[in-house]
Parts: sequence; structure tokens; C-alpha cells
Amino acid sequence: MPCSSTRTYNHWVHFYIIPTKVIFLFLVASFQFFADDVGAQINCDSDPKVIDTSTDTSNGIECSNNDDANIILERGVQIETTSNPGIHISNSENVSIKTEGDTLINTSEGNGIWVEYDPTVTGGLINIEVDYITLSRGDDNNITPFAGIRLQTSGEVKIKSSGKIATLGENMDGILVENPIGTNGGNIDISVNDIETQGIDSDGIRVTPIVGDTPFFEREIGITVKGTIKTSGELAQGIIVEFADSNIKVEINPGGRVIAENTDDNTFALALIGTEIGSDFHYNKSAEIENNGLVNGNILTEGCARFNNHGTTMSQGSIVISATGCTTIGIDTGFFNFGSVDVGGKNEFRTTEFKGSYIQKNNGQLHIDIDWSGDDVDLLAIEGSADLEGILVVNTPAFPDLSGISLERGIDFSGQEIKSWTFFTASEGITGNLHFPSRTPVLLSTSITKSTDNT
Repeated sequence: MPCSSTRTYNHWVHFYIIPTKVIFLFLVASFQFFADDVGAQINCDSDPKVIDTSTDTSNGIECSNNDDANIILERGVQIETTSNPGIHISNSENVSIKTEGDTLINTSEGNGIWVEYDPTVTGGLINIEVDYITLSRGDDNNITPFAGIRLQTSGEVKIKSSGKIATLGENMDGILVENPIGTNGGNIDISVNDIETQGIDSDGIRVTPIVGDTPFFEREIGITVKGTIKTSGELAQGIIVEFADSNIKVEINPGGRVIAENTDDNTFALALIGTEIGSDFHYNKSAEIENNGLVNGNILTEGCARFNNHGTTMSQGSIVISATGCTTIGIDTGFFNFGSVDVGGKNEFRTTEFKGSYIQKNNGQLHIDIDWSGDDVDLLAIEGSADLEGILVVNTPAFPDLSGISLERGIDFSGQEIKSWTFFTASEGITGNLHFPSRTPVLLSTSITKSTDNT
């Protein structure tokens, strides 16, 4: 990354026609000194390096070979670059980037914040607190990964974003943390407000290894969502953690949302998985999700997994809650619904393939759509067992056409079945007592029945 560039300013001299020679020389020297400082990359030449609103940041901040890279962005600072990263740090053991509020990093063709890995530097602490970051690039076929915050590190990571990270373009993540395999590493703690990505393979948050052939070391990975993470492109995961031998915990706060608008089989709102080393696949150790807000999209977990749904989970085709390697962990695995599960969303008729144990508690609700006038119904198909308490909520866009039925006086239609649909199956059986507070029309009543073949 260049640290300076050649600039010619002589064509500006003709603006200064001053008769006094001494004054003229003084002005030329003073102006040349000022001009040489315009647009230069800013180095970490002090600890901390304080950036205020008067600093020219058009070529970004470049810090390398610092034991400690400590940067403070004063309130209102805006870093806007066209080809360089907003902030680029390399060969530094400990990194701290903090904002005092209302700051913006805006880049095109580069990372917002990029902390680069050097295997010769022992991993220290990377602590980043930022407000707003925006990224864009025009090349839709560029496979070089960019991110609002991109960290390559073997040490401990703490990230806090209180504003919004927005990216536009292919392969542009909101936050990308790459950790080398075989390093002892530290815990990874990420807390975000809003992240929005618009592009193919552009994840909201991605934690992934720099792949090698050495073993993993157990670590704790925590992600907290306070606002909205939304992705819209193909292969654009809301949150993806692919790290073996790790303990992953995702907390979605009340009002928080994780949404993957693309609902194909390879796109997930949440993917908490392991990683492949050579020809072998290594699982994470455990994955726990606490949803007090909204999860909308496919869900994939590996290792020993538990999903506590206190908010709303809107399924879009696939949910996998793994129970691999649970013998020594002590986690009660499965999907526990204390809130609402909506199969496909209102007036969106879907079949959701579910693998694992589905447990709905007394205050839990299962929402399905049935169009009695057509052939549309939601289906939650469980490969595993189900224990159903709580309430079934049915949305009925239309009732069947009864024009062909002769409603003659004296005919008893009570108990006559007009139509029936299967909306729930479980390969290993169904227990519990699902309640259905039916709203009965004048001529029609509805009821649910558990069959002997687990439907």
C-alpha cells in the first residue's frame, strides 16, 4: 500500500502575483509545506493517534510495525477513500480503534477497517468500537473479499458497532474475522447494531479460519445482535461461524432481527458450523442460540446445538438442530419454542424440512397458513421427535367453495368432513397436547387430530 504519491502544484503559482520579493518567497515556502501534507496517508506516529475533523483523511490511515496501534476518532470524523482502506493496520500486536460518536468510514474498492495478519507477530487484543461504515464496488465478478470490518488475527477480538455497516457489491461482508488454524487464539466477542449487505456471497457476520493443516484450539465465540442484520443476495448468510472445536453463542436481543431475504437451500439466516481441513470435516463443539427478536431464514447448526426461541422464528425451508458430540457437554439439545414459529410467513405457503428435536412449550405458538379454497398448506416436516404443547394458530386466507352443496332444510351436515390437510409430521413420533382455539364460522368448524402414523 503506497504511503505517499507525487503531486505537482506549480500550476497554482500564477495566482500569487505579489510585488514584494521577501513576502513572495515566504508565501511559496509556506504553501508548499502545506500542500505536501494534503491527501497523504496518516501514520500512527503518536500513541494514541487522535483524528479530529480538521484532518485530511482522503487517503485513509496506514499503521504498520507498531507494538500498539491506538487510534481515536473524535466526534464527527469522516474517513472517505476511493481505493485505499479507511484504516489499514499491519504488523501490530495490539490494536485499538475507538470512536467518540457520530463518525463515518466510507470506502469504495477497499475495506472499511482492515487489520492484516502477520505470522511473526504474537496475537494480542484487537478492540474496535465504531459507528457507521459504508462500502461499495462496481465489479460484480471480483472475488477479493472486502468487509466493513475485516480482521486477520491469531489473538483476542472485541468488536462493537453502534451504528450501521452497509455494503453494496459481491463478496462484501459486514464483518469478517479470519483466525489462523493452529494458533491458540483468544475469544471472539462481537456486538452489533445494524448490518445490511446487498450482493452475492456478502455475509452480515462471518467468522472463519485461515485454513491450514494444524489442529484447532477450543475458543469461545459470542455474537450479540441489537438491531437488524439483513442480507439479500445468493449465498449471503446473515451470521455464519465456521470454526471447529469452538463454543458458539448467538444472542438476538428484543427488537433484534436476523434476516436472509434469499431463501434458496444454500443461504442461511444462521449457520453455526465447523470447517473442512484437508479431506476431513471438523465440527464445532457447541452452538447455542437465544432468540428474543426475529430470525427469518434457513437455519443450520452442527456440533451439539440448542435453539431457545423466545421471540419469532420464521422458517423458510430448512432448519437443522444438530446433536453431534453431546455426550460430554451437557447441553439439552433441540429447538425449544417458548415464543412463535411461523412456517413460511403469513400467506406464504411452504414446507419446512426440520432435522432434530422440536419441543414447543406451554406458551409457545405454531403458526400455519391453510387455503381451504385451493391446494395450499404449510407443512413442518420433522426428521426426529416432537413434543407439542402450547397453541396452534391458523391463518385462513379463504374457505372452500360451498356452492355445490345443497343446503336443504332438515339435512344434518354436522361432523361431515369437507377437507383435511396434514400440516405437521414427525418421523420419531409426536407427544404432548397441542391446543387449537378454533374460531368457528356459522356453517364450518375446524379441529385437529393426531393420527397413529405421527401426523
